[in-house]
Amino acid sequence: MSLHTVTSVTIGDHVFATFKSLKIDQFINDHHQVELLISYDWFSSIGKDLFTAGKEFLGKEISISISSVSLTSQHKPVIFNGIITSVHAGKERDGTHGFCVIKGSSPTVLLENDPHITAFGPQPLAEIITSTLKLAEPYFNKASVNPEEKDLLKYTVQYKETSYEFIRRLAQRHGEWFFYDGQQIVFGRYQPQKTALTHLTDLIDFDLALNVLPNNIQLNGFDYRQDAVSRNSTTTQPDAGINNYSKHAHDISRKLYRKTSLYKMNQPFTSNARQQVDKQTAIQHKGRLARMVTVSGTSRHTALKIGDIVSIGEQFPDTTDHGEFVVTRLSHTCTSNGEYQNTFEGIPADVAMPEVNVDLHPLCEPQSAIVTDNNDPRGLGRVKVAFRWQDQGSTPWLRVVAPHGGGKKGFYFVPEVGEEVWVDFEGGNPEAPIVLGTTYNGTASADMGDSRNNVKAIRTRSGHTVEFNDAGEGTHLIIRDPGGNEIFLDTAGRNITVTAPETMTFQARNMNINVAQHMELNVGLNTQMNTGQQFLLNAGQQLLMTAPFLQQLAAAFMHLQSAKTLINSGNEIKIESPQLFAAGAQQLMLHSDEKITANSKGTLHLKGAEGNKHSNKADAYEAVKPVIDAKCIVNFRPKKSWQGEDYGFDWMRNTDTGKPGDILYETAMGKYYLDAAFTNINRDINSDTPYQKKDDAMYGRLKAKYHVHSIPWKTHKDKAGKDVPDDYFVAWLSLYPNKIKKNKAVLSLEIEIEEEPEHLKFADHPNFTITPKEITPKTKGKHKLADFVTIECTKEFNTDQTIKVLAVTKGPDGKETTAVAGKLMVWANDATKRKKKKILLVEVTGGPGAGSASGQEALFRHSLNQAYIDPHVETMKLDLSRDTVFNTNYVSGADIVSSDDSKPAVTDIANYMTTALKKIPGVGAKYDSYFKAFYLGGNGGVMDASGSLIRLNGYSMGDKVVLFKSAISSTPAHEFLHSLKLPHTFTNAEADPNALFTYESKKTDNLMDYSHWNNINRYTLWYWQWKIANAHADKV
Repeated sequence: MSLHTVTSVTIGDHVFATFKSLKIDQFINDHHQVELLISYDWFSSIGKDLFTAGKEFLGKEISISISSVSLTSQHKPVIFNGIITSVHAGKERDGTHGFCVIKGSSPTVLLENDPHITAFGPQPLAEIITSTLKLAEPYFNKASVNPEEKDLLKYTVQYKETSYEFIRRLAQRHGEWFFYDGQQIVFGRYQPQKTALTHLTDLIDFDLALNVLPNNIQLNGFDYRQDAVSRNSTTTQPDAGINNYSKHAHDISRKLYRKTSLYKMNQPFTSNARQQVDKQTAIQHKGRLARMVTVSGTSRHTALKIGDIVSIGEQFPDTTDHGEFVVTRLSHTCTSNGEYQNTFEGIPADVAMPEVNVDLHPLCEPQSAIVTDNNDPRGLGRVKVAFRWQDQGSTPWLRVVAPHGGGKKGFYFVPEVGEEVWVDFEGGNPEAPIVLGTTYNGTASADMGDSRNNVKAIRTRSGHTVEFNDAGEGTHLIIRDPGGNEIFLDTAGRNITVTAPETMTFQARNMNINVAQHMELNVGLNTQMNTGQQFLLNAGQQLLMTAPFLQQLAAAFMHLQSAKTLINSGNEIKIESPQLFAAGAQQLMLHSDEKITANSKGTLHLKGAEGNKHSNKADAYEAVKPVIDAKCIVNFRPKKSWQGEDYGFDWMRNTDTGKPGDILYETAMGKYYLDAAFTNINRDINSDTPYQKKDDAMYGRLKAKYHVHSIPWKTHKDKAGKDVPDDYFVAWLSLYPNKIKKNKAVLSLEIEIEEEPEHLKFADHPNFTITPKEITPKTKGKHKLADFVTIECTKEFNTDQTIKVLAVTKGPDGKETTAVAGKLMVWANDATKRKKKKILLVEVTGGPGAGSASGQEALFRHSLNQAYIDPHVETMKLDLSRDTVFNTNYVSGADIVSSDDSKPAVTDIANYMTTALKKIPGVGAKYDSYFKAFYLGGNGGVMDASGSLIRLNGYSMGDKVVLFKSAISSTPAHEFLHSLKLPHTFTNAEADPNALFTYESKKTDNLMDYSHWNNINRYTLWYWQWKIANAHADKV
């Protein structure tokens, strides 16, 4: 029998007077549902048709009250507030009667938004729930949030869940109540109402069920901070004081399920992991125990509410109390005539626990993140990251997976802040992330690999690098730092190179260095070797010591002893002592090619036991030269098309290149005289004469500049018809280090092979990259290899360097030996040698036309770079076309007169143009320190006193040069080099002390010659000129 009730339904502003049926379903941990069937007659009054009327209710609030007509205090009304979520309107089969079904839900449905992702930093569970529930306001009263869990939750993530799914999961995981009681959302603790139900009075029927469920599990949790595993089992939980039904079902469960199951929880346990595991074990035990006894029934009592407590009793045949139960499911039904009843389900109140899943979490896939912090306070190499979906905040400290680890050891590489990392999750739990490693992306590429995946590398933020290279035969391993320190393991060549820009220190109690074949030690500045007791050097065949300056100090005694002794100096030898004794048991000879002076401030004694002899004819004597050991020679020559660009190159010319200007220097050296008798020396710095006298001594001095060697196997006849070894002259190269200029020297080779070696190769040099390393032709005969070798300077150096070509031969025992086959000297190129010069190119308009400096900057750069002088070139225009003084004093018809001997008061045109330049607004003294080249638009020269014009291409005046239109491209550089103290090639030393050598005029390719008169292109400077020009340039 149902209870007779009065029902009130309000939707928006409409109050329903009649309806056909009403049903309300209420749940713990789920949304409540309401379904209302309204009759056609009542509904037709709202709109013109059923659907128009029905759609007015969609989304509106619905309030339902079901009250007993008995109006007793025991039967409190059913109150339900919800939201209309669905409206169904239509006609029945007969076509005359319409219907409308209105369906609604509890306001909790508003929490079923689209799946969302967000993260919560350290905060209590209550704050997380409260902030999430705000999404459903204001459709329900203020929620009751009072969870049992009071501890701070370190990191909580909602991942691809609706807000409702998120809250429900947290409730199940922490064992918290979560439901809507019809008017208010409840989370956590609450104060339930109690209602007594008696069978056959207000309890129509009931069903009490006992269920045997397993409750024997051990939970396992790992805390990496303590490196400890925490465990607890549900069998250890107390069960005293529980109702008889639950105790009986639990006892049976223990008998049937005797094996303890082990369950590892995928949770990020904190340092109080033990307490966390204990708490979750208790929750797990209670949650399972609560469902071993359930009750269901049908009632007429309107006071029942979801979450409230009901007591079940009966009076027939005896009075029996079955206990109290928490209502977990409740369904209300009401008909149009007011008949009401409800059905309910519940669990024992003394063991009541909501549905529990302590390890419930959404599945999270691996994903990208950005490192926000790596300063781990615990020193565990952890990082904090922000996922790509996070606008603010970050994770807690996350461990980083490494290929090797452990106490005081491992692979310690912590990702940098701002780098992308790839993150996975333990068991897919979004609250348990772990960093798998870093990844590259479009804005952070590796910039280390190649197309064949030959390079494997480790590089830190500052540039410390370990590189493994598997490219073909060139495999190698490099360890380098940004300071330039490097260890290079050449796998293919089986070589190791260790480089330190500053200091390298080895410390050991004992040290042995064993070298099977060759050892070379190069030191840029100073070498100091200290030994506490004895220092011993042993050489099986030869011991060589070379130095610009050699000083040996012996405090007590020095003893030099050998079968033969040679002391050789290219310039000077001095032997000084208070007493000097020189004794030759058989003969003592003093020789000089030019002069011997025996000088004494006291008395000079010449004593001969058998007499003294004087003669005006000297005995022959020849100094010892270094030797080219190999039975082949390699000479270096410039690139075939070289015109002075990229590098400087000088060699002892002997016509072997066939280029214009490559003359035989041996016959081209000698001073110029004014007469055929060679009595009056020419002292004019600007002209030669027809009278040049060959000077063998001068040629001998020139040879010394090229480190002359002898070639024992290659001979020629001297003047006496005697076979003497040919000379080998070492060429000179000037080349900037590549950190200053990216120039490379491409050179040709001229090879002559007498005995075929195994191969010819360039000796390794720490300051140069030489390509190729080997010289291909090795057969007997002569070979010319045009543009064969490329040399790049990788490091600067402050002393001249030698690049050697080695001939490798094998002996009968198979052992390889090397001998020098050629050499190339490279002029020192450190910062003390690198100079600069500021140059201003002035294009002058006036007189016959406008001057042009087009292409001149490159020509200046080519010539000056040979001497390590870097020009800073600027170009500007000077318009004197309307300058009255200029047109009057310096323009004569179609010519420009730079100076006129008949007008001594008129200053030279160079000085006038310099003054005019300074008058240009903004110029003033700006270019006072510049070398100035004035390019005129007409031809001209100097007017002598007779009125004759002496035509010139150009001329220099200290830091200025004047260039007429007739000047060729090399004239500006020629005149500029005069300002750096370079004389003409044909000038005698008596005219200019910087003229160290005098060459045959108009025959060389040197910039300081007049060889352009013979159509020879001028573009080279000699090694000795490099040094003079460099000394007079400006320091950088």
